[in-house]
Amino acid sequence: MSSRFENAVDNFLAQIGQSIFRITTLNRIWKAFMAFCMCIITEAFRRRGYTITPQNCAGGFLFKCFPAGDPDNYSYFTAEKGSERYEIRLSIDAQNFQYSSLKLNLDVAIIRANSIGSNRIVDSQNDLITFAECKNLRGFPELVATLEGIVYELQRARLHRNSLANFRIPCCLLLSGSGRSILYMDRRYQNRNMSIRIFESLQPGSRAVISFIRNWF
Repeated sequence: MSSRFENAVDNFLAQIGQSIFRITTLNRIWKAFMAFCMCIITEAFRRRGYTITPQNCAGGFLFKCFPAGDPDNYSYFTAEKGSERYEIRLSIDAQNFQYSSLKLNLDVAIIRANSIGSNRIVDSQNDLITFAECKNLRGFPELVATLEGIVYELQRARLHRNSLANFRIPCCLLLSGSGRSILYMDRRYQNRNMSIRIFESLQPGSRAVISFIRNWF
């Protein structure tokens, strides 16, 4: 490798390190998008007549935007309507469908109230109502593969035709950028009446946010 090429690479990396797009900045933007998704999910429940109550927020609402830590040390929302009582939480571990020793961390999880076990894991078959993966990205096929992989490991019956009859609230992939290249998969899910959705261009104040709140379930 020539020294000229090495210098060019070094200069490029140095510029990246001095820009506003440092890893710490990007990480904060990613976490902010997760928190935003939690809020619009909560609003979707409120618009459907659920009573929303913030929990664990006496000193301010503390978002859990990373896998580590005790979930009960962070803030979350409860959603109640009739006999339904759910918790809307960030970064919750759910138990693998087949192997109880394995778990997957979900960006946003809607779970039955008081269902987090002493091991800080939710039973994906009985207590996980639905979930959302939040990607501060444009859509690309690997994201769909990841979403379907998570579904397969937690609630694989969602992958069956007409699964919406058994899973009333679809799990979903939420994108901050355009999902144009993968929206054909969302149409496929809808045509097969599957309990999976993809929503794109979710930015504060956008029509896409209004569409999500109205059309998620």
